[in-house]
Amino acid sequence: MVNPWSQLPTDADPHVLEGDLSIVEKFNEHYAHNPDIKIQSHLLPEPFIGDPRARVYLLNLNPGYSPEDDGWHRNRGYRNAIIENLGHKTAEYPFYFLDPGLADAPGSAWWSRRSRWWIRDVGTETLARNLFCAELFPYHSRRYRRVPKRISPDGLVPSSAYVAHLIREAIRTHRPIVAMRQLPGWCELIPELGNYSKLYRLSSPQNVSLSPKNLKGYDELVAELRAG
Repeated sequence: MVNPWSQLPTDADPHVLEGDLSIVEKFNEHYAHNPDIKIQSHLLPEPFIGDPRARVYLLNLNPGYSPEDDGWHRNRGYRNAIIENLGHKTAEYPFYFLDPGLADAPGSAWWSRRSRWWIRDVGTETLARNLFCAELFPYHSRRYRRVPKRISPDGLVPSSAYVAHLIREAIRTHRPIVAMRQLPGWCELIPELGNYSKLYRLSSPQNVSLSPKNLKGYDELVAELRAG
């Protein structure tokens, strides 16, 4: 399947794929009264992070938003990392939130806290090469809200089909997949995921940490990451 994100408009707002634009605009019109739910289309979307050839996949919900993101999305190094990632370009730190050069970025702090046990056990560089995170919804918002059915019958955007394709490839090649957030939504998008033998779950999905106590099968996943 062709990667649609290589066609993303990156030079001017809105940073939305052409096929998603109508849904995003209607969604923002519907929730014009609630800025917390608004899709922040002035930010570069982050539908996935990392190299899709990575050994371990994570399933997340959508990229969040805080006002400090505005400045970072104008930062040349950070923008380049996102754009290169969208095109699956080779990078020293494919999971760019683990790049020491971007350690001050808001997302870097979030990921460092939640993956600090893996960083301890396999090292930052190995983890950055072997971790891939997919987002159920690719665009930023302070709070996630599913797209109403009258706007999109499946509650998503057309570009979600590409992320589904990547997850199906991970299933086909027997890669471990960790459900971090919104597993029911992921299973609705990819029904075969629910019966996948290498699907790992968090003991407490409200506590999104990849710790030995919270992540069932932690040691198996560490071994997989080290093998990379």
